[in-house]
Amino acid sequence: MSKKINPKDVAARKMVEEFCHYVVGLKAIHRIGKELFENNECRKLMEQTAISFFRDINKILIKYFILETAKITDPAVTNNKYENFTIANMLETINWPESIASAISTNRVTCLK
Repeated sequence: MSKKINPKDVAARKMVEEFCHYVVGLKAIHRIGKELFENNECRKLMEQTAISFFRDINKILIKYFILETAKITDPAVTNNKYENFTIANMLETINWPESIASAISTNRVTCLK
C-alpha cells in the first residue's frame, strides 16, 4: 500500500465518517430485528397476522446482517488490487497513533476525535 494518510486529513476523516455511518446502519438493522423478533408481544402479533411472511423477513434480516458484518471484517485488499471498505483497510490506509490503532484492531474504540 502507498503512504499512509494523516488521521486529520480530510480523506481520513471522510473514510471514518462513512464507516461510522455504515456501522450505525448495521446497528439499526440489528435493533429492528431484536425489537421485532425477540419481543414476545410483537412475535404473538406477527404469528397471528402472517406467520410465514414474518419468518421470511426474520431470515432475510439475519442473513443481511451477517453478510454486511462480514464485509467490514474482510482483508484490506482483495486479489492484490481491490481495496475493501473494511476495518483492516482503515488500519492500513490511515497513520493512526499506536493507541488508536491498537484500540481499533482489538475492537475497543469508544470514540475517535
